[in-house]
Amino acid sequence: MNSNLPPDWYQTQAELAAQELDYDLHLAACESAIKDGIAASLQPMPEPVRDNSVYNFNAILDGLLD
Repeated sequence: MNSNLPPDWYQTQAELAAQELDYDLHLAACESAIKDGIAASLQPMPEPVRDNSVYNFNAILDGLLD
């Protein structure tokens, strides 16, 4: 704990955060906002490298046996 902070700093921060909450917001809107936030933070999955991957496993094994 940082001793440079006033004793009521955490309580003040919690009260400020609570003031920013929209208690009238419908649950579905909250869920949608959360899902949008998570989706925006995710990177798209890269396309698999077909020449050297499990998608071409039989050909890789055949090449090892040749």
